[in-house]
Amino acid sequence: MPQPRRPTKPNSATSHRRPKPTNKDNKDTLSSRTSTNAIKKRKRDLRRLLEHAEKLPANIRISHERELASCDTELETAKETARRSQMIKKYHMVRFFERRKAERYLKKARQQLINCSDASQLPALQQDVHLCDVDLQYTLYHPLNEVYSSLYKKEGKDKVKEAEAEGMHEVDRSAKMWKVVEAAMVSNQLGELREGRLMKKKSEREQEVKQQSMSTTQKNKKKEARTASKNEKKAKQPAHKPNGPVKDADGDEVLDDEDETGAGFFEA
Repeated sequence: MPQPRRPTKPNSATSHRRPKPTNKDNKDTLSSRTSTNAIKKRKRDLRRLLEHAEKLPANIRISHERELASCDTELETAKETARRSQMIKKYHMVRFFERRKAERYLKKARQQLINCSDASQLPALQQDVHLCDVDLQYTLYHPLNEVYSSLYKKEGKDKVKEAEAEGMHEVDRSAKMWKVVEAAMVSNQLGELREGRLMKKKSEREQEVKQQSMSTTQKNKKKEARTASKNEKKAKQPAHKPNGPVKDADGDEVLDDEDETGAGFFEA
């Protein structure tokens, strides 16, 4: 009669292994890298095919050219996506802790404004509430695809506790993005700012203005060159002789030297 099999003991080397942590950000960056590499490879293949465009039919050549142009746009979007995920991963914790600080400071400033009984201090407290509100929106709506500049300086815990007890905290609002966030709060464009669309539109407008200024300067230079060439031609042209005979002060005709000797008309 066969004996029942004994249950095997779990292998200690494999049973106590922890599952490997999975990082979504790493997966996103890896997929973006592979996608950019695939797009670059496809661009190289298309360029090699278009090197011998005279051997290709017209419809196939046109389709390859269109695909090459679309590959350029796809590559730019893939690079922007990779940069965005990289910036999110890098500044996630900094933004989180600064958001908590900004919420705490804004709550305290609003409480001071509510409890204020002196009318002369109201404008200063209202300005403090506004600044703290902009600080909070800065931590929330700073563009995700750009480098995040910290608002609060790194100090020891004791100094931070002392400053909070005194109601004072140092904030570095010198970053250009702080002013952009403040303007976006007024125009109600914080969502576009966070996704990077607002800064993209701004850069496109600046590029258009720059191109227009360059075109106007080029037109002015061409116009100046044309006027200068006209003036040079006028200066090089000889002076016109008068049509009639030249007379002196007494009214007698003035003859040339050749006319006086007569050699100009008759030769000896």
